[in-house]
Amino acid sequence: MNGGGKPREHLRRCIEAGVRITVEDVHEIDLIQEIAAELGMTAMIRFRVKSIVPNLWRRTDFSQATVPIDLGIQVYKSGIPQEYLVEMGRRALAMPNVELVGIHMHEGRHHPSTWFREGLMVRYGRLIGELSRAWGGWQPKEIDIGGGIPSLRDPMNKEMPRSEFVLTALAYP
Repeated sequence: MNGGGKPREHLRRCIEAGVRITVEDVHEIDLIQEIAAELGMTAMIRFRVKSIVPNLWRRTDFSQATVPIDLGIQVYKSGIPQEYLVEMGRRALAMPNVELVGIHMHEGRHHPSTWFREGLMVRYGRLIGELSRAWGGWQPKEIDIGGGIPSLRDPMNKEMPRSEFVLTALAYP
């Protein structure tokens, strides 16, 4: 089950049904552990990671404005920033009622070219290797690259206010 802001009862139903939960928020694993413990079950989770894609300065196809891909990803895509993943993984792996089964990333519509996909997958592979080492040799049962080749942007879709890009750019590492 994907999506942010999952209500407690929805998480409970998912754990009862054995549904794998995609964790997209740094605080979500604590709630999942709590519910799974109450049920006496093990919840299967995976982390949705937010990629940092340096040097992808070309224009994102996701916006009508001229915005570089690396900034567009920070604005448009949900997921856990990389600086939180090592500690979150260690916590999840220590939880008695949680099983971390995989890693998920979705960067969808930013660019249809092979250079974009190749650069993204190289960085994603490196991240998985770094996390495996940081988590004591953990091996994912699933690696989800999400998405596919993007369709052209819907011309009827409203443009995001430029102020969001400016605020994100100012805080971007």
